[in-house]
Amino acid sequence: MVEEKKNVKKSLDEYIPVLDLLMNKQQRLEVILSLKETDKPLMYSIKGKKSTKTVFISEMLQEVIKEYSAEIQVKQGEIIEVAIVDFLVNHGYEERVKGILNV
Repeated sequence: MVEEKKNVKKSLDEYIPVLDLLMNKQQRLEVILSLKETDKPLMYSIKGKKSTKTVFISEMLQEVIKEYSAEIQVKQGEIIEVAIVDFLVNHGYEERVKGILNV
């Protein structure tokens, strides 16, 4: 019986890193899980004044963004902002990005 409890505890210890990750992302997960399929994607409210930034991207990607923007009735710039924020968060800049979001 004691050996069985040790095995269970050892098995549960393997999940601690995953549970820590879920706890750290709880707020975002709740938002994502509460969305319906018909809802617009999660948009970020970013501090500061808007300005122009010219970037060169594939014409094919431009067309996809244009179509998607029209389909979900969201400005193309908002789609680009979400993509950039998600990219930065996923590549180690989460703390810096948190500082510019209106949350």
